[in-house]
Amino acid sequence: MNTKFSISAASRVTGKGRATIRRHLKDGTLSCETDKDGNRVIDASELMRVYKDDCDFDREEGVGQRNRTKRIEKPEPTDIKDLKTQYEARIEQFVATIERLEKELDQAHERDRESQESYKQSLRLLEDHSAKTASSEDWKAAIAVMETKLANHQEETKRHSEQRIAELEETHKRRLARMRQELDSERNKSFWQKIFG
Repeated sequence: MNTKFSISAASRVTGKGRATIRRHLKDGTLSCETDKDGNRVIDASELMRVYKDDCDFDREEGVGQRNRTKRIEKPEPTDIKDLKTQYEARIEQFVATIERLEKELDQAHERDRESQESYKQSLRLLEDHSAKTASSEDWKAAIAVMETKLANHQEETKRHSEQRIAELEETHKRRLARMRQELDSERNKSFWQKIFG
């Protein structure tokens, strides 16, 4: 059984939405690792620790099994096989696009978190230094200027991150809605419509 799960896979295992999984990762409720490709993965034991009885790993194993199992069917005409291949490739492309957009969202959230941590650390250093040099008015003035610059930089970074995240989320929603509409349209086509368009 696979013991490392992407955010999408963790969502299927736990029955929680991907937004919930991301929120728990962001606030520290849930911890994760980074694989060799830079993707965030969550260990099975961590999912069990946080979500307990909500976890059903058979759901994810079932998805993998269905993807690995090939049905034995009668030979089909070449044109129908080509049509099925094109249709499956299109679905895979849609899924890959969704995964890429989700990864960009995760990276934007991570950059925002790192920026906030950097700001807090810099502020703590300034406060410590200010306490040690409390008798120096020049140091106090210099530190006040630096604190203002840091605050402005933090605000600008936060605004930029929020704008980027909002843009990515909006793009994600539009593309996902369009993909779902196209997939539903394909699924609702009759057998002959799929062959002849």
